Amino acid sequence: MIMFGYRSAGQNDEFCRGLDVWRKFETKARVDFPVYAALILFYDALYRAQINNHDEASSKAEELITFIGGLEESSTPNSEVFGEIKKQAFTLLRNKVSRSELDPYREIGRNQKVKVKYADGQTVERKFKHVAADLKEGRCELLRSL
Repeated sequence: MIMFGYRSAGQNDEFCRGLDVWRKFETKARVDFPVYAALILFYDALYRAQINNHDEASSKAEELITFIGGLEESSTPNSEVFGEIKKQAFTLLRNKVSRSELDPYREIGRNQKVKVKYADGQTVERKFKHVAADLKEGRCELLRSL
């Protein structure tokens, strides 16, 4: 089953069905029940981050921050609840980058052989640990892992 651009499975099916129901009433609920609306937006963003859909999580976090900003301007009660949710949404935005984006070579073992190409055109086949620094500093590019 695919919902909202991500795949759901097992225990997440119930959550995804709940989001489907939420989408039907979201516009009215944002006006009548802003605290619940903010919480559901937050949990939606959090869920997307947990399944490594960081772009969607960031998009939902930005939507949440905008929504809460509008509520704060209209001096809605529960401002301390909104402040905490907004703080958590900013945390989601800061954590957007996944670990694999921080280290694209983390799946390669130190002793695994790789083939790299240097800027001067030289192609070398060596253990990853011998070319890791060159790869990370951009002196060569990974052609393939062997």
